[in-house]
Amino acid sequence: MEINHCRFDNAVVWLRDRFGETAMLTAVRSHAVAITQRTPPSIFIPPTPKHSRWKEVENYLTGTYSIPQKLVQTLHQRDLLYADVAGNAVFLARSLTHEITGAYLYSPLEASDRYSLYPDSRRSCGWFHVTMGGNSNNPITTAVLVSSPIDALSLMVLNSPHQNRTLYLAVDDSDRLAALQEYYTLLPMEFLQTVPTVVIAMPKETTVAIQKILPSATQMEAKTSWKNQLQQPPWLILVVVHLID
Repeated sequence: MEINHCRFDNAVVWLRDRFGETAMLTAVRSHAVAITQRTPPSIFIPPTPKHSRWKEVENYLTGTYSIPQKLVQTLHQRDLLYADVAGNAVFLARSLTHEITGAYLYSPLEASDRYSLYPDSRRSCGWFHVTMGGNSNNPITTAVLVSSPIDALSLMVLNSPHQNRTLYLAVDDSDRLAALQEYYTLLPMEFLQTVPTVVIAMPKETTVAIQKILPSATQMEAKTSWKNQLQQPPWLILVVVHLID
């Protein structure tokens, strides 16, 4: 980059064209390792909770999205959902080993139901995820991939009751990423490849991209969004939640 006065992408192509792909990958990998060794991994600090604003968030989720109050309260008790100082609904993202890696924010003041990611959230290291059904000691037999925490909660209610242990995992597809390698980095691939049944309940474009790297995954199609389906009465649902600790 220094010698040729070019950007990183052009430097990688230059290395490949002159030394071959194997040598290029070795050089780039060594460069990346050197950078990471100089820069210690950052520790994510989630938004500060504001207990006095929790009732606003609870009413927002139950009123706007028809999420059952029992489910909202359970998530709050498990510290996976709370209110911040601005009155946002904060859904924590965690790795599969339970490290907090980010946060999704929903503002009750916004007309749109889109979320924002809290600064320094690590998209490829953690996700909002909950598990329902079965015994907590049983292995997960089904993983359902969705586009947002609200979709996760809506769909798990629609699918209740759960006979087998089922994981709902929100993948941040807000950018509608087209590059397959980017989806590969955003998904816990090693884990998903061990789950007997993987269901993608996401937009068709995203589903097609993910199925190219998870060909055994099936698509769950909907004529309308999961939250809209949940808002269609009548609903009388008893939700029993078994969450990952």
